[in-house]
Amino acid sequence: MATCSEPGCERTDMAGRGLCRKHYQRYRWHGRLDEVAPPVKRDCLVCGSPVNSRRWGAIYCSPRCHYKAKPVRKPRRFTNCEQCDAVLTGRAHQRFCSDACGDIWRNARTRERVLQSKVGRVCRGCRGPIDPTRMGKAFYCSDACKTKSRRHETYGLTKAELDLLLEQHAVCAVCRTDAWGKKGPQVDHDHQTGRVRGVLCGNCNQGLGRFRDDPVLLRRAAGYLSG
Repeated sequence: MATCSEPGCERTDMAGRGLCRKHYQRYRWHGRLDEVAPPVKRDCLVCGSPVNSRRWGAIYCSPRCHYKAKPVRKPRRFTNCEQCDAVLTGRAHQRFCSDACGDIWRNARTRERVLQSKVGRVCRGCRGPIDPTRMGKAFYCSDACKTKSRRHETYGLTKAELDLLLEQHAVCAVCRTDAWGKKGPQVDHDHQTGRVRGVLCGNCNQGLGRFRDDPVLLRRAAGYLSG
């Protein structure tokens, strides 16, 4: 490992020109770096004058030349609003004719980024693609698919048990019809105990619900109809 070239110094934290940090700073601020290693004679890149600077690697003779060498950035001038294409008459950096146009433009870009990030999602129920316009944490392609996929959770059954129950009931347990309705066969259960009682069509299931699952009310209704 290299050590400092200053006599009597054994430090290894080298800073440059064979000197450690301590002696490098001492030589630098006392103007004695030329004694250690002669600087490379350079000419200013702007005016061509000799560079007389203590800073190693200086390429400009003065701060003025350094400032002149900086690229001049011209302000970007917008002549029309980026949203509604109206003529702008304000300051040079103005991009929109009003705050409302600016908000509309930024919201549209944000929506594009969000939709792009939601492309490729797969429905947990039918394993089909999920529409990117379904915002939020959508795990299903539709509400109907979500209801169908999580239907067994309502009755405390597994998917296999629910499928087996539906296969065993080809017709409604009350009216004996196979016209189940729009929602298909519906599992009837006791709302108090949660016990599954059978599979009904939509009309019978709603009918029992209207009578509040009360056998007394159902008998009165039957007597009313028969009388």
